[in-house]
Amino acid sequence: RMIHRDLKPENIFLVRSSDSGSETIKVLDFGIAKLLADPGEGAETLSHAETAAGVLMGTPGYMSPEQLLGERPAESWDLWALAVVAYEIVTGALPFPATLREKWLQSVIAGKHTALSAHLESPPAAWQELFDRILSRDRARRPRSAADFFRSLEQAIRQGGNPAPS
Repeated sequence: RMIHRDLKPENIFLVRSSDSGSETIKVLDFGIAKLLADPGEGAETLSHAETAAGVLMGTPGYMSPEQLLGERPAESWDLWALAVVAYEIVTGALPFPATLREKWLQSVIAGKHTALSAHLESPPAAWQELFDRILSRDRARRPRSAADFFRSLEQAIRQGGNPAPS
């Protein structure tokens, strides 16, 4: 029940074990993380360092529409950030045009990301469908948990294969 609130590539590290050579993903920088109260407890969040409602905390390119609108902290914020990171890994670019701040903000809030075909030659349909879902403005279309997110990602990768960069 903890949300990071600032997931981005700079806070996600791949660490190789010197003993076994295996790799482990480590998430760093929990400076603005927030503990969410259990649903039945009534309180929104648990924190010793509360932030006022509507205060934006995090890196704008990775913020969910709900976070940008100042809504209550929720797991969906981190799942959105993971979707942005996944898009960036696949394409080398952020999913929403960042030329003008106002246009970028409108695109994020509307869930209108750049199609994969702008960055990849003949992207697999399964990949585009995945990003259409995980970057949807409609929270109900997005994964509800990290497990759901990674299941959807693995399925799209299996179905889509390996596209060539444009």
